[in-house]
Amino acid sequence: MAGGKLALKKNHDYYYQVQGQLLIANRKSCDFIVYTLKDLVVIRISFDEPFVKHMTCSLHKFYTNYFKFAILNKFMYRDYEIIKCH
Repeated sequence: MAGGKLALKKNHDYYYQVQGQLLIANRKSCDFIVYTLKDLVVIRISFDEPFVKHMTCSLHKFYTNYFKFAILNKFMYRDYEIIKCH
């Protein structure tokens, strides 16, 4: 809860997912819907530019330092030693 209203925590996986989708779709906000058998709640989530900048920077570091080399090693360099990055 934030200010007496339900809110999606910024450290929740769904918050990352929604922010990524807002970035890709070039939208300023979306409605996050929580449905249970007892209730339905709509939470408006706005694009969080500082959060997205940090998230995309972290994703870029992960891609360049780990993921790219794992993919290359698995599909292109199967018979070679693992590529080390300095």
